[in-house]
Amino acid sequence: MSAESVNFRRAEAGDGAAVAAVFGAARSEMTYLPALHTPDEDRAFFTDRVVGSGSHDVKVAEVSGGAEMVGFCAVHAGWIEHLYVTPAWQRGGIGSALLARAMSANPGGLSLWVFEQNERAAALYTRAGFVAVERTDGRGNEEHIPDLRMQWNGAGTA
Repeated sequence: MSAESVNFRRAEAGDGAAVAAVFGAARSEMTYLPALHTPDEDRAFFTDRVVGSGSHDVKVAEVSGGAEMVGFCAVHAGWIEHLYVTPAWQRGGIGSALLARAMSANPGGLSLWVFEQNERAAALYTRAGFVAVERTDGRGNEEHIPDLRMQWNGAGTA
């Protein structure tokens, strides 16, 4: 399962539930995170505030001719707010492809937060040129889990 068999497109108004399902599947593997919201709350959040708000640039990854969404990336005001791939499709280049699209669309740079324990995601961002610029004890995030703020300064920078 690799990014070559995946179609990438901009999210549409009706994609909120599928985006929430990807989020839920990916987060269920992150056993260090507390469960803070119900699946219904996640669906409402992604439908109304992320996909449906018009304020986020959301790209999705689909397989099987669009029958199954397997990943998404949401960018808002220079921040990658969400980048998730369903567990069965992780390590196949989909996250890297979504990240590359976000970087291409934001050549002036991007920032993001990643949980410190999410070493695979932090490694993905580091390989793409992001650097850790801040470490916190988690008091500032909803999960209260230590995290890193990472930054990519844009195309043509070291």
